[in-house]
Amino acid sequence: MEFRDGPSWKVSFGDAQVLDIALYIRDVAALAPVNTTQIPRLVPRVEVTDAVTDGSIAADQWGAWWDTAVSVGPAALLDLQPPNFEGFGNAPELQSLLRRHFDSALRWANERARVRDDEHGPPIGRIVRVVEASIGRAAQPFMLRLTRLSVEGKQAWRVADDHVLITDELVSDADSFADTLRPIIESIA
Repeated sequence: MEFRDGPSWKVSFGDAQVLDIALYIRDVAALAPVNTTQIPRLVPRVEVTDAVTDGSIAADQWGAWWDTAVSVGPAALLDLQPPNFEGFGNAPELQSLLRRHFDSALRWANERARVRDDEHGPPIGRIVRVVEASIGRAAQPFMLRLTRLSVEGKQAWRVADDHVLITDELVSDADSFADTLRPIIESIA
């Protein structure tokens, strides 16, 4: 996780291993949650090896876990305690999926983190300066958390006033990234 800051603002930028693990579990089981943010499939794609035949219960359990992990952030990793995942006792279908696929999900997430570590972060400070110039003043104090996801497309999802999920592909396109982030920063600066 990187932190960029100025006199009145702080932006954290990085990945969340727990979200990568959650997306891996979703994709390997071909879950289709309906009551949560619709996030595309992982890139590189994960092979469906354990499709849940009646996935609605598992998908609902996954959706609840996803929503919690997104709001809690990296601290949600504390719930992932192999081999039994006792913290998921009230979600037995999801608990079973975690027991079967956690090791593979963790390897996948760690590999993505290694790839990201070799990349430079986006020019967040420059984007804030452009916003400050357009509004004619220094930014008001704000904090913003940008969490990268290795999923398809150039997309961003504002999941809270101070939290945005962004795709790796969006981050790698500096102009699109700036165009996406600018109005978000304008709304909080």
